[in-house]
Amino acid sequence: MLTEHHRLLHRLAGRWRGAEMMATTRWAPAGPAESEAVAEVALGGTHVFQSYRQVRDGRTAFESRAVFAWDGERERFAMFLFDTMGFVPDGPGIGVRDGDGLEFTRRSARGAGRHRYVFADEGRYRLTVAFAPAGGDWTDMLEGDYQRLD
Repeated sequence: MLTEHHRLLHRLAGRWRGAEMMATTRWAPAGPAESEAVAEVALGGTHVFQSYRQVRDGRTAFESRAVFAWDGERERFAMFLFDTMGFVPDGPGIGVRDGDGLEFTRRSARGAGRHRYVFADEGRYRLTVAFAPAGGDWTDMLEGDYQRLD
């Protein structure tokens, strides 16, 4: 049975284009980027599958695939994320509702990543991504504003 939690995840569905600003990280220099995300509601509405591609200087700089779900048994959201960095996740990012959005925190021996999605309306959302190395403080990595294309 689909719930309000599933419907919140469904807001990620669609084809999106975004303008991003990257901060300097250990993986990449600071600067602007463009991205496209394509997400579909799947498996009877219980999951959302997302493909993401970031372009910098005319070339693909980063890609990821994510699966978003509502874990009704544990009463929490989950995000399974795989990307071109190649790390196999220790487990899902655990998610909570954050006002009119979602916040997922992933943890591993390397540190923690936080993805915060804020839905402005049906055709737009903002994403911020932060990272904290093991034992370190949170640092913002990415801020993006995304518009639905379809």
